[in-house]
Amino acid sequence: MGRGVSAVRRLQRLFGTASLISFGTFEFVGLFLGGDAFNGYVRAGRYYLGSHGHQTEVDGGVFAYSLAHGWLTYALFAVAIVIFIAVTLSNWLSRLNQWRIRFARRLQGRWSP
Repeated sequence: MGRGVSAVRRLQRLFGTASLISFGTFEFVGLFLGGDAFNGYVRAGRYYLGSHGHQTEVDGGVFAYSLAHGWLTYALFAVAIVIFIAVTLSNWLSRLNQWRIRFARRLQGRWSP
């Protein structure tokens, strides 16, 4: 059982680290390019990245990259959050079960301090 928990924690660290690196890269590239596709738009075949009300015209490939990287970052964060919640709930349920066993032993009189 310890091996499974270790694998889940490694998975949690992997997705947590990957999502933070992706987010940092997304922000850095957004600063470098002058915005991101989530805040931008496409109008009349021209592509614009947006940041704080400022629009920067870019090539379609750059716009597509920014959009894909943004979605990847959101997806990694979502997976990392789901794994974090699952691990946390698993730990809480394990502790609750240990408490239940100790309480049942006390009630049966088999518990010794």
